[in-house]
Amino acid sequence: MPRGEYPSSKQDQYMVRFPDGMRDELKAIAKRHGRSLNAEIILRLNNSLVREVGTESDLGQAFERISDLEDAVDRQKEEIGRLRSRVEEVCHQHDDPNPRD
Repeated sequence: MPRGEYPSSKQDQYMVRFPDGMRDELKAIAKRHGRSLNAEIILRLNNSLVREVGTESDLGQAFERISDLEDAVDRQKEEIGRLRSRVEEVCHQHDDPNPRD
């Protein structure tokens, strides 16, 4: 599948420079938690943003962030559905002793 077809290819990207050893440390933590390095970084950034929410004016931003996260979850669910369909299609092709393609 070409890169442009993934929902994540439409999300904002930002290059980060890590201090020596930090990337490896985060990667090890992510692995222990069953997450990708990217998911671990996003979770930690989000947690730091959540801690800053405290005043009523921040609540509006928090609700916007929740909405953004819900949209991201929906996009990921769509991607999972597409991947599941593709895996099932490949499995069925392997089950068919006389493929038509």
